[in-house]
Amino acid sequence: MRSNDAGVEYEQIGQGNHVDYHALELHPQNPNFMVAGNDGGLYISEDRGETWIHVEDLPITQFYECEIDNLEPSRIFGGTQDNGTLTTIEGEVNDFYRILGGDGFHVLVNPQNSDLVYAEFQFGNFYRSTTSGNSMEFSFSGLGDDRKNWNTPVVFDPSNPSTLYYGANRLYRSTDDGFSWEVVSGDLTNGLPPSGALAYGTISAIAVAPSNPEVIYVGTDDGNLQVSTIGGVVFTNISEGVPDRYVTEIAVDPMDENTVYATLSGYRNQDYQPHVMKSTNAGQTWEDISGNLPEIPVNDIILDPDFEDTYFIANDLGVWFTTDGGVDWKILDPSLPMTVVNDLDFHSSTRTLLAATFGRSMHRVDLSDFTSTTDIEKIGEYQLQINPNPIQHQATIALDLPRATDGTLELFDITGRKLTTISTGKFSAGKQTFNHDFSSLVNGQYLIRFTSTEKILVEKVIVTK
Repeated sequence: MRSNDAGVEYEQIGQGNHVDYHALELHPQNPNFMVAGNDGGLYISEDRGETWIHVEDLPITQFYECEIDNLEPSRIFGGTQDNGTLTTIEGEVNDFYRILGGDGFHVLVNPQNSDLVYAEFQFGNFYRSTTSGNSMEFSFSGLGDDRKNWNTPVVFDPSNPSTLYYGANRLYRSTDDGFSWEVVSGDLTNGLPPSGALAYGTISAIAVAPSNPEVIYVGTDDGNLQVSTIGGVVFTNISEGVPDRYVTEIAVDPMDENTVYATLSGYRNQDYQPHVMKSTNAGQTWEDISGNLPEIPVNDIILDPDFEDTYFIANDLGVWFTTDGGVDWKILDPSLPMTVVNDLDFHSSTRTLLAATFGRSMHRVDLSDFTSTTDIEKIGEYQLQINPNPIQHQATIALDLPRATDGTLELFDITGRKLTTISTGKFSAGKQTFNHDFSSLVNGQYLIRFTSTEKILVEKVIVTK
């Protein structure tokens, strides 16, 4: 809106632009030049808002979920904030198109039939397609007074993708590719919260054991973990020993129905501790395998099918991996921006990991050369090491480069906020060291990042005095 009389009257400008504005800036020397930000990205006006240009080459899409077509891995799908469900046939950055509107969330492609595509918009409005997403028809949105999450979970039975599960506050199942649905369970949550808030009292994660489809795990946004060993007829609460937090994801060992992993987020509780839990007895007891993960909420977990004790997690600062069952975690790909990653998807035959970020589009990592002993950060002879670590006062930062390059060595806090530039300019080939005084920092976890045109390296440091 624009007023020409100090706010007495307003007129609407920006018709035709995307909705849901978040930011507006006027040039201090040229009031005709305006920059606006909304759920559609960035818009620029040079005539006080009469006309606008949409900046279309910034990779800033907010993805909630992502999916790789198993049979045609160049086809990638994703659900986005206020930009619907998008897909690309060739996997390029400039050929995405929309197959469903609203806010896009879970999107699934039948791993045995690429014609069957499923997508949803907010609060569980679920659609199906028999034409690879070219046309969508309504499938399901729960029954009666069901409560549904903003991001309603829908998953395949891994052993039979014609069977799908849908989570409201009750669990539903379809055995005919989403044509019809039946109630599987009663209310698996703590019930409608006293406030009546839409944010709680819904299922937020579902996992079916690949080795036994009768074993189904369910997590809720109000901290419940439940398991059924008889196909959903009866569920047992297995939340004891698990933080009372929003369950973001559940993963089941592909060979063992009793080994299960759960990630939880305390974001809504102002609890930023990482919560990655593991059980080897179907949830009777749990252990925390968060290890040295930073104090950042965890949003997803993927188990590497080819390497034991190797997992990938998405959190509010990127993607991390472990090769020792969660004792030690490392940043997977330092070239990924420090940003919220909501969802991961893994394509086994090509060993491609896809990450859906909330504001920096989608990223994929080729893990074909990854082994259980690979240190991703050292591929190509680039190395960044800090000694000692943990740090009390002083530390030496060692940087080893295969060739000379322009770059910047910086220090960040664990939220990604830059604290200082340690060195910038021309870095020579080979090993070089930088002494830095950390004594002014409070105890906690920090990040050292080296950035050049060819490589980004990141190492976490811990300050303890």
